[in-house]
Amino acid sequence: MSFSTQNEEKLLSSEEIAILKKQSVNLNNCDREPIHIPGSIQPHGILIALETEHFKIVHVSENITDYFGGQANDYLGKSLTLLFRSEDVVRIKSHSNHLPHACCTLQEHLKVLWSTQECSEFFAMISKSANGLVILELQSTSLDKAIRIHPLEEMIHVALKASSEGEDMQSLYDAMVRTVQKFSGYDRVMVYRFDEAYNGSVVAESKPPHMESFLHSHYPSSDIPKQARLLYTKNYFRVIPDIYYTPSPIVPEYEANSGLPLDMSNVVLRSVSPVHIQYLKNMGTTASMSLSLIVEGQLWGMIACHHSSRRIVPFCMWKGYEALSAIFSKEVASRETLINNRNQFFLQNKAKHFQELFQERIRSRGVIEGIKESLPLLFGVCEADGVAAVIESDAQEQATLLLEGCTPNQEAVLEYLAAFAPQLQDGFFVTHQVPALAPHLLLHKEKGSGVMILQSREDPKTTFLCFRKEFVETILWAGNPLKSNISGEGEEQVIAPRHSFELWKQVEKEKSLPWSPLVCTLFKDFHAHLDEALLHHKQQIELIRLQKEHLLGEQLLLQQSKMAAIGEMISMIAHQWRQPLGAIGSSALDMDIKLDMEFFDLENALERDKCVTYFKESLNDISEFVKILTTTIDDFRNFYKLQSELKKERIEEPVIKALKIMNCYMVQDSINVQEHYESSASIKLYTSEIMQVVISILRNAQENFQIKETPNPRIRIRSYEDEQSVILELCDNGGGIPDALLNQIFDPYFTTKGANEGTGLGLHMSKTIIEVHHEGKMSAKNSDDGVCFVIELPKKRT
Repeated sequence: MSFSTQNEEKLLSSEEIAILKKQSVNLNNCDREPIHIPGSIQPHGILIALETEHFKIVHVSENITDYFGGQANDYLGKSLTLLFRSEDVVRIKSHSNHLPHACCTLQEHLKVLWSTQECSEFFAMISKSANGLVILELQSTSLDKAIRIHPLEEMIHVALKASSEGEDMQSLYDAMVRTVQKFSGYDRVMVYRFDEAYNGSVVAESKPPHMESFLHSHYPSSDIPKQARLLYTKNYFRVIPDIYYTPSPIVPEYEANSGLPLDMSNVVLRSVSPVHIQYLKNMGTTASMSLSLIVEGQLWGMIACHHSSRRIVPFCMWKGYEALSAIFSKEVASRETLINNRNQFFLQNKAKHFQELFQERIRSRGVIEGIKESLPLLFGVCEADGVAAVIESDAQEQATLLLEGCTPNQEAVLEYLAAFAPQLQDGFFVTHQVPALAPHLLLHKEKGSGVMILQSREDPKTTFLCFRKEFVETILWAGNPLKSNISGEGEEQVIAPRHSFELWKQVEKEKSLPWSPLVCTLFKDFHAHLDEALLHHKQQIELIRLQKEHLLGEQLLLQQSKMAAIGEMISMIAHQWRQPLGAIGSSALDMDIKLDMEFFDLENALERDKCVTYFKESLNDISEFVKILTTTIDDFRNFYKLQSELKKERIEEPVIKALKIMNCYMVQDSINVQEHYESSASIKLYTSEIMQVVISILRNAQENFQIKETPNPRIRIRSYEDEQSVILELCDNGGGIPDALLNQIFDPYFTTKGANEGTGLGLHMSKTIIEVHHEGKMSAKNSDDGVCFVIELPKKRT
């Protein structure tokens, strides 16, 4: 469990402190009571504050005189050597110098002797104030004699063993109260856990049979105000041996430099708020002790101990209790993390299974049937009582509603959607308090007090709703948390802690169990899978529509693929025409220049003969170039011409024609084409279609060479045969195709080219031509240095 720190304020400023110190704690400032500067200590120990420069005494508690005599003011400005041996003072000073920083609690305990004839023995603890003063707290070891002292090692060993009991949280809670009661001897020990609003509940308790039980009781956050919670995160251990103590004032009350009371945030002897003292009196408690449970830097809860009589906790055991706090805090965090991770793993696996199945069913069965079959699986993922899907269609006047489990009726589902659709954020909305947000839906609270909504971003007309039933919760409060506990009037109104801790029941209705953050995240993550499935389905429908409207059978699809390549073919024509057109233009220009310059002397018979010879040769050259142009046109015209009848020929004939069309690219890119025709069998072919297949493969290879800048590009063409088939192989040395894509290259509209480059139909139509039109087989495989396309054509057709 994590907590928000927005409401956790820092300690008060000096100006606020000065104002509040002059006021009584009343309704306006009770949550800002400056409990870290009470101006006094509990009298079961002594406080001495020292400035760090000369290590002189600047503050003492008034009860110092009970142990050392004289007047409190007599010790101010004096050295500690007045009270302790010089070697002990050196130890104290050395230890204070090694405290990590101001506001750091004690890390080590020191045992010192008072340098008088009585030689009274004290146990010492050292800390620093926010202003850098060294604070020495002393407790007479004579107080330890009535209490059993448990060694630190024993406390750590037992705590570690207890923290390994069971696997669930309750087993840990029970082990915690047993362990703390074993070492502390307090009558009642409780584990007190906070919720997100810092209301507390008792989740484990150990007590004598005759005492009233507080187990499962709840307490409002006001019982432990935020400034107290802040100190509990700084000091993991707090003890009040006797609530009927007489406070021992700090002398002087204010610091000389700041003019403020001594900051005792880290002082274990710090006096207790009068409000808290009265609270304990009302509970019938004389002594108390608490251990903080800190998770991720936040106050997760406390181990609270109550005793019906005075009970001293020796300083020498404080480090052990701090160790218990640290060990149990760590185990709480570790166990919660483990449980959360298990739940997360379990739900994530469910979500993954649902998402995969959902997409498969949408694709295979369509949107409505696919969603209908998938809805039951949402129960496990969303931990819902019922799920619904609303699917609107332009082809239908009314929306399709699919319901599964315990949900409001169809009409009510539409009311939920209308009420919360304006509150969708990125297509998502969640609440566990529907009646509070939409009172008109109160009628449906039994089945829909909680709702979680997900609307497709790809198709906003498709929406999922998960419902949770009303959860009627009876909260057992230790006393009425709503009852006014004040006395006085106006500005003099004073908080009077609750006098009654008798069981008080509060029944909460009109809400569901809250949706966990993990469930919300998994449901929102479904967005991408929902949109992908709907988009794929939409594309399938669009493809079918296009085929029905624009493509009349496979022959038209074949022609479409040819037409898709028309720009590329025109480029080929232009490339092959460039040289003959240039030569024609050059010859015509040369003839024109010679005529303009009267290059030939037509009056001379010999010159006239030269002129006639020159023009005949030039016209012959132009005629040859025109034949080349005409042949190119015929080649491409034959390619585009629809062939309705099979023609019997050898496989190399359409291959050679395709190579002729591609020749300009082969020469331009220095592609070495190696031809090995070993088959002599004539088989029935659609010549132009086989040409299309070969050109598609050659063009792909040529473009791949350019992209990869393949050195010494090579294409090897080989034909051979076996008893049943003529086999044509076209292999290149262009590096091959990634294995992950090899099985997809024949899929329609699949292309490895960039956007606006290629249609993704070339290889798909090639496979269709070979396997459907020619009853053969076409496959691709990677070789050592490239890819090989293998075409098998039957010698005999069915």
